[in-house]
Amino acid sequence: MKAVRFGVLGVLAILFSTIVTSSCDSEGDKNTHAEIAGEPDLKANADELKHTIVTPHLEQEIAPGTNVLWCNTFQLAWNELCYLTGGPLAMDSAPPVVAVLNKRTASKEDLAGAYVLAVVLVRAV
Repeated sequence: MKAVRFGVLGVLAILFSTIVTSSCDSEGDKNTHAEIAGEPDLKANADELKHTIVTPHLEQEIAPGTNVLWCNTFQLAWNELCYLTGGPLAMDSAPPVVAVLNKRTASKEDLAGAYVLAVVLVRAV
């Protein structure tokens, strides 16, 4: 597979600005989180979570006194971008997270009973 090169900011902007994720029941009606999984155990303003890291991959180091929240939607969008470009992504001065995301250890097949739509638009940077 060939590697496609993008600028780090270009890829991050593409992923954050274009991912759309939705869950639907078999009838196609949208459900709320409470209808799908029940009321959330944690209701908090993200600004108040001073010792919490949101990560796009499962290789995030967990330091003592720190919470880690895994955001699988970033990995799903990354996977779609890799599919559209024909292989793993490569970047000039790539941060270590690029190699981790290119492993594609999580996929939409991991989601039980939900339909996922990941929209990725690619623009030359």
